[in-house]
Amino acid sequence: MTQGVFSLQAGDLKLRVRARGGAILRFDLGGVPLLRPAADDADPVQVACFPMAPLGNRIRDNLIRHGDQTWLVTPNVPDDPLHLHGESWLADWRLDDQSAGRLVMSHRYEGPRLPHRYHLRQTFNLTAQGLSLRFDLTNTGDCPLPFGFGWHPFFPLSPGLRITTAATTFWTEGLGHLPQAAGPVPAELDFAQAAPLPAIWINNAFEGWSGRAELSWQDRAVRLVLQADPLFGVMQLYRPTTPGTDFFALEPMSHLPGTMAGLRTLHPGESLSGGLSLCAERLSDHPIPHDHHRRTIS
Repeated sequence: MTQGVFSLQAGDLKLRVRARGGAILRFDLGGVPLLRPAADDADPVQVACFPMAPLGNRIRDNLIRHGDQTWLVTPNVPDDPLHLHGESWLADWRLDDQSAGRLVMSHRYEGPRLPHRYHLRQTFNLTAQGLSLRFDLTNTGDCPLPFGFGWHPFFPLSPGLRITTAATTFWTEGLGHLPQAAGPVPAELDFAQAAPLPAIWINNAFEGWSGRAELSWQDRAVRLVLQADPLFGVMQLYRPTTPGTDFFALEPMSHLPGTMAGLRTLHPGESLSGGLSLCAERLSDHPIPHDHHRRTIS
């Protein structure tokens, strides 16, 4: 076992998790990746899934406002002028507990880039049917502040992918990759019925999200059903158009990016919890070619 990297197996499902960033590196069914696979030493943005806390996505104008107070926050990645995805995905996590099908990891944040002080525990439970994730976050600071969180999973993109999920409101993308205007879900991004992901740039938030998404890869003979707790009422969908891109992201979030709306005020000592499950199954008993999942999509 690589230091700081932990593996679980249940039936045909395998999970690989890294302490750096509290990140998932691999989640496979019988050797077929259900998330974009990453090397043990992958850059934080190149992993299979990372946690977003104490808020997700970007902070508009790098300002956090609460009551009559305003904090100017510091950007945390060199190539983005706005603070991105909170601090948990960049933190060093500690392993608190490990058993046959369970990992518990945590980290504490004490600044300085955000005004938040918090303790976050992330629990991974793996069974032969799927993976469940859980956040338990506590405000350890001395003042009330707005908190939220989410997960940022990356999924394989192949010609046989079909997505089924429902939302009521679509946000256009504005300056700084932030939500700009709300409106109805456009036809090309309406997945109420199973549909492929269009080959266009997508970086949009959806409100009124059902919390459920079914991802079916007919060409890879696997299906993954994602089910988030009601707390996660926002879905962020991301699909870059860089040539050779073979992944997309579908991110369950507790709040709309770039705004304080939807964040939960936690007083000192108060906590916020939420969970997500990823249930996997094969679509047939036919063997899947070993290199089928490596097909490049442009």
